[in-house]
Amino acid sequence: MKKLIRGILKLIAKFFGLEIGIVRIKALVATKYFIRRKSSCKPYITWDDIKKISKKKNTEIHELVVNLQKGIYPKNWDQLVKISTFVKLIEDHEVYNSMLKEYDNEIDFLKPIKSKEFKGTGSGEGTLNSYRKIQSNGTIYFEKIYNNDTIAFKKMVFFYENLLPQLNCCKVRVPKLLHLSIGTKISVAYFEFVDLVRPTIDEALKLANDTTICFYCLDVDCSINPDFYNIKLDDRYKKKFYHLENNFPYNYNIKNIEKKIFLFNRFLTHSDLATVNLGLPNYLIDIDKIGFYPIGVDTAGFMAYYFKFNSLEEIHEYLHCNYEDLRGIATIEHWREFIISTMYFYMVYNTRNISIEMKRKICEYINNN
Repeated sequence: MKKLIRGILKLIAKFFGLEIGIVRIKALVATKYFIRRKSSCKPYITWDDIKKISKKKNTEIHELVVNLQKGIYPKNWDQLVKISTFVKLIEDHEVYNSMLKEYDNEIDFLKPIKSKEFKGTGSGEGTLNSYRKIQSNGTIYFEKIYNNDTIAFKKMVFFYENLLPQLNCCKVRVPKLLHLSIGTKISVAYFEFVDLVRPTIDEALKLANDTTICFYCLDVDCSINPDFYNIKLDDRYKKKFYHLENNFPYNYNIKNIEKKIFLFNRFLTHSDLATVNLGLPNYLIDIDKIGFYPIGVDTAGFMAYYFKFNSLEEIHEYLHCNYEDLRGIATIEHWREFIISTMYFYMVYNTRNISIEMKRKICEYINNN
């Protein structure tokens, strides 16, 4: 009945040149209904709306918004992250630019700006989740704000300085970094804007396969930055492993199994392969989590997002059918490590969804191989 009523209201609004809808404010677990003329340039939601809702829902955000309206901008990164979420909703570019310059006066934005709009969503550990599409001097850029103290920023710089040149001969492409303004606290990165098409699962699987092969073949000089090769996997892995370790009834020392896996050869991995980070034609985006890990990390992460396997035989069949090209170029040792590490990371990443019995069998397989 509610859907029917909403449908009727939308038809009436359309007849009178109006539009009605709902804005979902995830950060405050709230929604706001709006009605406005279709030709209106006014935002769906205002700072006063956020102030009113946050007064009941979140006193910290309420105080930040009140201060913002007084011209008092965020003082630390956490506050900046919280406020940027709402700046994006309101499409307030003036406040966005002002608070970033106030936070770090050393950064520079591209000029002149012909057009700008907030694009997409995200939750990067070292970036603001407010991204913009910027047009300047005839070029379209994708703008992203990094915290200089985070590993995400260091990984991004390392990738573009040392690894991107080697990808020119690969099937997989990565948007170019066209300009980088480095401040004392934050940096503004302007990437090549690529209008990507979200792939189907089958298309994403092919692209994920190509990525694994491409990264496997890279010849990386480990002396460039030795510490970079020992960085641990991100919070997604840590949280999943913690859950696995604390919900495993068998007499297996999961820590020892983890140590065995991380003694395997290491290769460049994207570490977050999903359809949101893959696009046609053959693009890989969001490389802030790249690192050097056992070769099965990317494959297992992709499998955990989209597939559920009920036996080791099903995993073996999947890997042999879909990664035949990798098997053709990998050494016997590397292929063995690919199978074993894929099983291990699949168990970790999908720990809440696979049976205890299958976890036991995976542990047995790892111990015996």
